[in-house]
Amino acid sequence: MKNLLSLAWRIRNDSRFSRKKNLTVIDDLESFKTFLKVSDISFLQNLILSKDKTEYVLDYIGRYLGRDFWDKVTIVEQRELVKVLEIENPSMCAIIRINDDLDQFSPDFLDSVIRSKVCIVLDSIQNPWNLGGIFRTNSAFEIFNVILLGNCVFPFNPRVIRASKGYVFEQKIKVMNLDQFVSFINKIDHDIYFLETEGENMTNFLHGNSSTKIFVFG
Repeated sequence: MKNLLSLAWRIRNDSRFSRKKNLTVIDDLESFKTFLKVSDISFLQNLILSKDKTEYVLDYIGRYLGRDFWDKVTIVEQRELVKVLEIENPSMCAIIRINDDLDQFSPDFLDSVIRSKVCIVLDSIQNPWNLGGIFRTNSAFEIFNVILLGNCVFPFNPRVIRASKGYVFEQKIKVMNLDQFVSFINKIDHDIYFLETEGENMTNFLHGNSSTKIFVFG
């Protein structure tokens, strides 16, 4: 149990370790419920539950869990979770495996952009709360294709997950440098828009054009 708690603490506090091991943690129940709804439960490696909140957690998420769920559960005293998560009154902590292909070209991603005709490009978004909020907004508008440029915060940082309410797991995300981005957009018929607060109204440009729309923030 101590090894599992130590692993969760390190994943949460060491982004380089998290990326190397392709692991992240979800530390709030609402985000975990979203993960179960939009992702594959096979990505769940371990679920650590607070002893006095186990029944509450299972009532909240029970219908999303499969038969093999209990093999992945560890129940601990809440004070142990407080040490790991450094938040008040935690109920759970999930260790999640993440894809290791964020920076690899994917024909499936290209096809998704072409089919949906929209892609969001985020340039050097370093605040995890801002990035998570963008992911949550994307999902609300059924926009799922995202390219991260520059020195963006790691998209599966636990704070990003919390800010996105778990909807980061619904996004199709690729990390690119500028050359890779230029090569990518040259593969599709596109219009690119750089969004600024003092720019022109987008409705002047979006109607009557069948090309893929690429919106750049940052």
